[in-house]
Amino acid sequence: MRMSSVTLIENALRKLLLPTSPASSPEVAESLEACSSDSTAEIRELFDSNSDEMRSNTEVDNERAEDKIPALEEDEFADGQLRRKMQGTLLPRLPLTPGKTLLSLYIEKIGLKDAGLIDPYLTISVRDYLGVAMTAIQDTPVASLIKDNFIIFNVAVEVQKCIEYLPSGVAVFFELKHFKPKKHKKSLKCYGFLERDEIKPGAAVLELYQKPIDYRRRKLKLLTVKALYLHLHLTLHTM
Repeated sequence: MRMSSVTLIENALRKLLLPTSPASSPEVAESLEACSSDSTAEIRELFDSNSDEMRSNTEVDNERAEDKIPALEEDEFADGQLRRKMQGTLLPRLPLTPGKTLLSLYIEKIGLKDAGLIDPYLTISVRDYLGVAMTAIQDTPVASLIKDNFIIFNVAVEVQKCIEYLPSGVAVFFELKHFKPKKHKKSLKCYGFLERDEIKPGAAVLELYQKPIDYRRRKLKLLTVKALYLHLHLTLHTM
């Protein structure tokens, strides 16, 4: 019958700690040495057995974790992507402050020669003359409709800073992005911008420019010579 782990260790230690003296006979010394060797072997065997059992249990736990976690992460990622696609990352309007003005941008549509894009959406940012973003960057939901040469959005974007706090040289950028299945990535199609002195209530029509985007607005090249633009409606809110 196999001894318990505690008993085995106690017996092994007891054998190792037996007192010895110069008067001990050769037979006693030989016996003690044999006991020490036997105890060491027993302890090593016990530890090796326990280590193998712990390693086996750990491997089983890891395999179970690997079976469960990746599927959960993939589901959460897919849900997040779908929610971002349907809702975008638009923010609510800021609370009104006396004497200050807030800007709402209603994005109606954008005209393109080749409007048949996959999952088109707009990224909106407010940037200074150096191209540095001054407010939170927002994405619209994917366009609700594509008709003829127009991508229809019909969505409102709330600028996250009062007009009075926007310095000279600021512009609101509109980047049209879409999904490229062959490259499995999102890509910039074109962009337009609304400059600080163009912020007035009412309809606005913006020209579209070729990528790469130039936030400093120094090297601009029109996307097309046709009369296809980004159509907006601006609303100013005061208290």
